[in-house]
Amino acid sequence: MHIPLFTQDGYGSTNSLCPPSEKTYTGKALTTGWGRYLPNVTDISDKLKIAEMLLMPIEDCIAAYGELDRNKQLCLKGKLGAKVCSGDSGGPLFQYVDGYAEAIGISSFGAPNCPDSLSVFTSVAAYHDWIDQYS
Repeated sequence: MHIPLFTQDGYGSTNSLCPPSEKTYTGKALTTGWGRYLPNVTDISDKLKIAEMLLMPIEDCIAAYGELDRNKQLCLKGKLGAKVCSGDSGGPLFQYVDGYAEAIGISSFGAPNCPDSLSVFTSVAAYHDWIDQYS
């Protein structure tokens, strides 16, 4: 799986993310995106941003957004005011496991107007077999 890994200063590296080795993840993860970075501002970032996220129980996102697929979606909250916003959809969510960055999710959606709230990501592990078959 060749998903570019990005550095904190917004420049890409030549490294790739590994496919997920686990089905269940906990703790911290990182995401990157070009999306809006302030609430109620329509401009997207001209620099790739990175955000530290915390994996939350899926029940938290179900309470916020309604029905979700527990087996195919992940619930995350930005750490220290970080958030996923318009323009970030499709971006990677990755976590370091045994020293390797693993792709664990793909940004799907969050609350309108980008408040500090929960974000939903699609689980890469849920589609691992399909990815293997077609890549």
